[in-house]
Amino acid sequence: MAWRWMTFLSSVTLAVLVGWGCGDDFQGAGGESGGCEADASVPCNQDPWNFSAGQTCWVNMDQNGYLCLNQGMAGEGEPCQNLLGSPTCQAGLACVQLAGQTEGFCAPFCDPTDPCKACNNGRNCQRYDSMAGSIQVCGG
Repeated sequence: MAWRWMTFLSSVTLAVLVGWGCGDDFQGAGGESGGCEADASVPCNQDPWNFSAGQTCWVNMDQNGYLCLNQGMAGEGEPCQNLLGSPTCQAGLACVQLAGQTEGFCAPFCDPTDPCKACNNGRNCQRYDSMAGSIQVCGG
């Protein structure tokens, strides 16, 4: 009986520590939290969780960087297009549109070095490079 009680307490303690490590504003890969004005010196493609509610990190009109811009309509996994300066995906999502494809799909940002920002459902965190810079999103 004492062994079961100790196992239960260990499980609860581990769950609390994992939750605490992710912070109380963590929403998972692609979740909304923070605001762009928190640290404008870091480009949003390097910290895509640092944007205001209703915004996502998207390629700017000049294709030379990323900006926090108002979200588009497409949800995770839905079709999208990489329109410069005009997001087509919802907050916290990027449009993965490979060369030669007419449309892409919306995928959440991720960080393979941070378990709190990892991909779920067995997907891998993949890096995509463009003229604007690189992003990491959950792929297949």
